[in-house]
Amino acid sequence: MNIEKYKVYGTEKFYLNDFDTKDTAGFDSSESVKNIIEQNIVEISSLQSMFYADGKIALLIIFQAMDAAGKDSATNSWYIIPADKKWFSQAIDLNILLYMMKEFNPEYPVITRLQEMMLEESKYKLTEQ
Repeated sequence: MNIEKYKVYGTEKFYLNDFDTKDTAGFDSSESVKNIIEQNIVEISSLQSMFYADGKIALLIIFQAMDAAGKDSATNSWYIIPADKKWFSQAIDLNILLYMMKEFNPEYPVITRLQEMMLEESKYKLTEQ
């Protein structure tokens, strides 16, 4: 699913009229995006485990309505998400979340051989009791 077509940058002018609220990127029903949603959930879960294990990355996603007064920061990028079809909005939200998480390129921490041996020793002591 191409999420770039929904992205706008704070430095460019855009009009909400230019975005079709009925857009579904060619998908015709919730069933047609079901596999994509399921796959995204699996990938997000895996990435979330890496974020947690790494302990260095925190990701805050804010969903908000567009500020009609134009007070939002000019340096941010935004995604204008079509909202007429709830199933498509949810699918595109997951795609954006997955994209943002991948941008951080999280990795599981690398442990040294000494740390591995200490973990094994602790595991042995716990299982003895």
